[in-house]
Amino acid sequence: MGLIRSGVRGGWAAAAAAGCALALSAGASGAAASGAATVSAGELRADVRWAGMRADPRAMVLRVRDGERGVRIGGLQRRGYGVPPAGPFLRLANLDRARGFEVVLQTTTGGIRCCLRTHIVSTAADGPPRVIARRWGQAGYRLRDLNRDRVAEFVAGDERVLAGLSVPPPAQVYPIRIWALRDGTLADVTRSFPRHVLADMRSHGRTIGDLERAGATPRAGIASFLATAMLLGREDLALDRLRARFTDPGTRTDIERIDTRLRALGYDREETA
Repeated sequence: MGLIRSGVRGGWAAAAAAGCALALSAGASGAAASGAATVSAGELRADVRWAGMRADPRAMVLRVRDGERGVRIGGLQRRGYGVPPAGPFLRLANLDRARGFEVVLQTTTGGIRCCLRTHIVSTAADGPPRVIARRWGQAGYRLRDLNRDRVAEFVAGDERVLAGLSVPPPAQVYPIRIWALRDGTLADVTRSFPRHVLADMRSHGRTIGDLERAGATPRAGIASFLATAMLLGREDLALDRLRARFTDPGTRTDIERIDTRLRALGYDREETA
């Protein structure tokens, strides 16, 4: 999985004091042949069950119930997704300013080219529960309360900026991208956290040197540095700095290609696509 360099650290933030009861039934080899996990708080209860190996299940189903309302999501194992080998993968978190918690389920394809996916189930609004699915790719995410308002954000990375740059996995880094649950959908709120974007930009500036000293291509560091600079409205200063540092024709060409790519993605506009 690619590395996200940013000014925030750590894994999932504990946004709810809810227990997670995990029950596994093991086969003769000791590997899990089936299993289940449950989280609950008040009337809200969620459980996920799978049949077969947890990394490659034959079936996986999530059930969520809040009082009289409920939803069932089946087929979660499709496209190679399974249960992560370690760490919390089902939990309750406060993701918006409405009453109560949301259910967050994380699944993964595993392997070297690991990709993460999240299902969010919200029962805060009237009517049936809302279900949101998001694929995070190799960049992954961390669930953090960035502004200490007791509402967690998804701190992710933008893989799109590396498209066409031929960067091998060990040298892949991504610019920070922050998502939050707003009105029942995940919204890009990266520009609302300039302090974290600035920390990320400085980190990528250091990463460029780290990659060079390691004998790796600095393209990903350059792309992430310039992307975060654009989010802060500092693209001109960042381009001047990069052009002054790299004088060889190959890297100069990379910088211009990256600049064009980022503008096509909307990094130079007020709202990033």
